[in-house]
Amino acid sequence: MADDTRSAPRDAAGTRETPRAFRDGLGGRDVDALWIEAQRERGAPVSQRAWQRLKRNRPAWFAWCFLCVVGIASLLAPLLPLPSPKTMRLTDRRPVPVWPWLDKSKTEFQADYWELNPVDAALVQVRTKLYGKFQTGPWLGTDARGRDLLARIVWGSRKSLFTAIAAAAISLGIGVTWGAWAALKGGRTDRWMMRFVDVLYSLPFVFLVITALALVDAPRANLGEELVDRELVFFVVLGAVFWLTMARVIRGQVLALKSSDFVLASRAMGASTGWILRRHVLPNVFGTAIVYLTLTLPSVMLAEAFLSYLGLGVQAPEVSFGLLLADGVDAINAIHVEWWLFAFPATAMASVLLALFVLGDGLRDAFDVRAKERTAP
Repeated sequence: MADDTRSAPRDAAGTRETPRAFRDGLGGRDVDALWIEAQRERGAPVSQRAWQRLKRNRPAWFAWCFLCVVGIASLLAPLLPLPSPKTMRLTDRRPVPVWPWLDKSKTEFQADYWELNPVDAALVQVRTKLYGKFQTGPWLGTDARGRDLLARIVWGSRKSLFTAIAAAAISLGIGVTWGAWAALKGGRTDRWMMRFVDVLYSLPFVFLVITALALVDAPRANLGEELVDRELVFFVVLGAVFWLTMARVIRGQVLALKSSDFVLASRAMGASTGWILRRHVLPNVFGTAIVYLTLTLPSVMLAEAFLSYLGLGVQAPEVSFGLLLADGVDAINAIHVEWWLFAFPATAMASVLLALFVLGDGLRDAFDVRAKERTAP
């Protein structure tokens, strides 16, 4: 019987040696090294190989680290020694930004917040025990009501990132399931499901948001209470808008996988559509979904900022990037321009959006199995 790699002896590293005839015909020991490397690479999971490629892409890796720092800082905002983003200090003149080493303000911390969830309330208590009455000064200045801009940017990034992640997660779940199911079922089911997507595409985005939020605000205006959490409805509405493109992208990927050997073999063995979707299709479109999710986050953040700027999104006294930009635009007038109210929130939001776009491009290259291994410049 011809020499076979499955019966070849193993070396010290545990990989199989190449057949002698194949090794002698292609140059000897160099082929052994290539064979060992190929076996090692083949055994690594797709996610692990993508992670290694991402770390070699310097811009994408820097964007990932930057987003991790921003995410951790925003998540631990109640624990940081910052002033309350709601506390007002009305004066005749708005304090301009001051360098930390030149800060001589002696203001004391006041735990004045909107209604916090139990976790944030506990973090605020821990912050009071750690720092007492100490708080940072107006390093980025204050707004017209004397509220610290640095604290508002940190808390605003927290709200904007959480809104974007929640809405993007909803769009991911709906879009992947809808697009994959339509492609696998095919025929009339596929046509009707995608025509429904086309109908939703034709509806104005702002009209959908206004209608949904008006239905939520009506009981509060008439009865004085909320029947459904307004913030939850806002997340669902954003997710229900951005899943449409996700469904089309995933449908195209699944149509390419539908005729593959492993899917046809599963169907021949009597596997159901749901089983094929869970075991074969979703793992193979995971990389595409993650990449598109990363590219969806900036779009959701921009939509949230736009709606909050119009007064339809996050409501005061809470704060988000959209509300900060609205305050900054109001501060620009012909008499006096308080540049810090617009420059610092715009820079913070632009930095997060740029990092998300760079990370999305890096993930796209990392999950591209056809791309050549290369080190990013």
